[in-house]
Formats: sequence, structure tokens, C-alpha cells
Amino acid sequence: MPSENYNIGCYLIDRLSEVGVKHLFGVPGDYNLRFLDDVEAAENMEWVGCCNELNAAYAADGYSRCRRIGALLTTYGVGELSAVNGVAGSFAEMNPVIHVVGGPAYKDQQNFSMMHHSLGDGNFHHFANMSEQISCAVAILRPLHYARDIDRVIQEVLYQSRPGYILLPLDVAVLPAEPPLTPLVRRVREYSEESCRLFAAAIEERLKNTKRVSAVVGYQCDRFQCHKQAQALVDDAHIPFAHMLLGKGTLCEQSPNYLGCYYGANTPDDVRNCIEQAETILLIGVRFHDFGTGYFTQNLEVFPAVLRSSPTP
Repeated sequence: MPSENYNIGCYLIDRLSEVGVKHLFGVPGDYNLRFLDDVEAAENMEWVGCCNELNAAYAADGYSRCRRIGALLTTYGVGELSAVNGVAGSFAEMNPVIHVVGGPAYKDQQNFSMMHHSLGDGNFHHFANMSEQISCAVAILRPLHYARDIDRVIQEVLYQSRPGYILLPLDVAVLPAEPPLTPLVRRVREYSEESCRLFAAAIEERLKNTKRVSAVVGYQCDRFQCHKQAQALVDDAHIPFAHMLLGKGTLCEQSPNYLGCYYGANTPDDVRNCIEQAETILLIGVRFHDFGTGYFTQNLEVFPAVLRSSPTP
């Protein structure tokens, strides 16, 4: 797009595209139509219109499971509230989805105008406050610091593998902007190399002195992209493994070491015995929840160190 036509909406599109969002799901609405014009004109983004906002939220959720990040676009108030259920599901299952909301003009917000789709009290933050409960980062874009706020939300979404929320007022979307000058800086996970070394040594020592070993894989192994390392571990050490319900598909189910699905007392006996009767059980990205454990009927005397990469809240 020519630089003279480049605006804040274009900056958002470019940043989304940079991190892997090539399709934007959503529903047109009067507060997002101008931004949607830029989406339609962008060569690096394809618009996918949906029947309703809830469908768009679920489509973005599924997209994020395949592409490691997804995005949806709704209009302010009535549109975004229709998407909340799907976005909440993304939050619960740790899927990185960016919810872009086309909002009332910044000048109207500053004047406390009574605008349609609002609650009529001049407060335009009600819905952002609602979404804050199911988002790892929230930004209400203003003419200044738009680049910082857009980058911050995307960085947190990638780092925490949870949804983020960006409110884009319709007049802010068209303000002139500069394209990104440098690639988006990814947040680096902080860890102690010495702790990792000791952890690896402890696992190696434990496995060396154990005759029967098994592993259970959970969904966090996929969300934080540890599946390659986990696959190498179970393959190299010939460890029989099963997945939890939400962890299905995380590791190769054609592997000779694959047992099936483990969900507590409801697990088939051959799988359950192989897992539960092992001397050492490795949990890789596992979180125990009611449905996935047969309502907490798991019988696991687990190795005390749990392999997972979830950031500290």
C-alpha cells in the first residue's frame, strides 16, 4: 500500500500478518467498516466473513490451533459481546487469539457522547473491562502510542498463549502511521540454565534406574510448542505414552510407543495398567481437570518434576 495511504489500521494488519495471521475472521459492522476496507485491500491478509460473531470466534480459535495464532474482527458492543463465549473458550484452553473490535470514534468517546451500541452512559470501557477477564492483554488504541500498544498485546498473546483484545476507534484506524521499522520483538522466557541442567540430570538419573517408565502428555505441551522435544524424549528413551483428552494429537499416534488416551478410571485396562503401574511416570504439559481425569480418578504416583513451559502468572 502506498505510504501516503498508510494508517494505524494498516500497521495493525502488518503486525498480525508478521506473526502468522493471514486470515481475519469476523462480521462487518459500522464501527469496523473503514478498517475492513484496509483489510480487503491488503495483500497480506484475507477477510473471511462469518454468519455471526460467535462463529468467527470459534473459527479464529480453530485457526490458532493450526497456525499458532488467530484473529477475529467484530463491531463494538453488540458484536463483541456475541463473540465472548468463543474467546473465553480460547482463554480456558490457552489458544492465542487476538480480538480486534472496531469502536466509536475517539472524539465521541472524549465528548462522552451517547452512541449506539454503548450503554448510553458515556462510559466506553464497559465491554473492554468485560473482555479483560478473558484476555492476557488489553489495549484501547489512541492517536499516540498506537505502535507500542499493538505490539504489546501481540507480544503477550504469543508469550502467554491466551487471547488479547484491541479496541480500534474508527477515526483512529485511519490516522496516518509509519510502517513497522523493525520486526516484532518476541518476549523471551526467563529460566535458569542451571535449574534446567539439574532438572535434565535428575530425569536422566531417574530413568536410568527405573525399569518401567510411562509418560502422559497434556495440551500445554502443544500450546507452548514443546511437542518436538517431547516426541524426541519418548522415542529416544522408548517410553510408552498416552495423551490426556485435550492433548490428543500433540505427539505422533503412529509411534510404536503410543498407547492411547488416558482419562483416569475410564481408561481401557491395557492403557491404564501400562501408565499407572509404571515405577516412574513423566507428565509433559499436563494439567489435571475433572472431565479429562474421569473426575479425578487418576491413579498416578508421578515423578515430582513436571515438564511444562507455562509462564508464571
